[in-house]
Amino acid sequence: MRAFDTNSTFQYSKLWMIPKASLYNSPTGSCPPKQNLSYHFWFGLQNADGTPAYQVIPAKTYDYSDGVTYLVSAHWNGGSELTLWTVDDAKLNLSPALKGMAVATQPYSRPPAAPQKPTATNPAPPLINTWNARLVNAVYQPNSGLWTVQTTACPWDNNLSCVKWYALNPLTGAVLQEQAFGFTNSYVYAPAVAVSQNGNAVFVFNSSDANHFVGVYAVGRDGRDPPSTVQISQNIQLKAGVDVYTRGAPGVRSSTDIDPLDDNRFWFLGAYPMGKFMSCRDGSANYDWATWAGILSFTGPLPPLPPPLLRTRAPQ
Repeated sequence: MRAFDTNSTFQYSKLWMIPKASLYNSPTGSCPPKQNLSYHFWFGLQNADGTPAYQVIPAKTYDYSDGVTYLVSAHWNGGSELTLWTVDDAKLNLSPALKGMAVATQPYSRPPAAPQKPTATNPAPPLINTWNARLVNAVYQPNSGLWTVQTTACPWDNNLSCVKWYALNPLTGAVLQEQAFGFTNSYVYAPAVAVSQNGNAVFVFNSSDANHFVGVYAVGRDGRDPPSTVQISQNIQLKAGVDVYTRGAPGVRSSTDIDPLDDNRFWFLGAYPMGKFMSCRDGSANYDWATWAGILSFTGPLPPLPPPLLRTRAPQ
């Protein structure tokens, strides 16, 4: 929290922690818990075609020089454009107002659910919900653009799920880079992206199929790599799944970010099924998620800083 004065001096911070096991195994709730459908449409915000904007993502910005940042969203059921808004704290409004700017992309579509490896105890485990084509997170680096990522059906096989990422020039609405990546025989989903000022990027995601439990993986791209490519052949398994997940199979989430003190260190969080955690009230087994955390970094000399995207603001 910061004070409401001219200096905005730092006052204090608070952290709340809720034990996941207690929350998931509420004595008043069902076990496995029931899934409640929710719709994440932002009030008033619209896509360029006038439809309601779904799951609008605020971009984490690394350029605080002029108080401008961005919001971005995708069509949740698939499409061929993203929607972009500019937030300018000097004007205290959105540009272009409530109806966002259309950013033309290659087509993307809603991903299929992902299978997981069966076991003798769970010979028919439920499919993992890979959710839909919504964007997951967004990062703005002034030297490489606005990066964002989603899960989509693979362009080469709509029966598989892939990760698709974008690097945009938010000043013009142009797509700088765009790629869908995945495996030929496994499902990829639940991605997150982090980008350094040099343009090095890390993507953390989950993967599973009928022969593998849900694991946590990562791929990277050096800022000097050819545009619209990742080093998928050098993917890293960060944590292998231990067992099946059985509690209704909601979608999983990943997270990654750069270390504030070291631009070449990428922290990540990923979910994996860790087997029986505790029992439900009726005595049935609770096969639940666990969280895996760690650090990734690039080796060798870092690429030079690319030139920044130019932005001009009219005198206030």
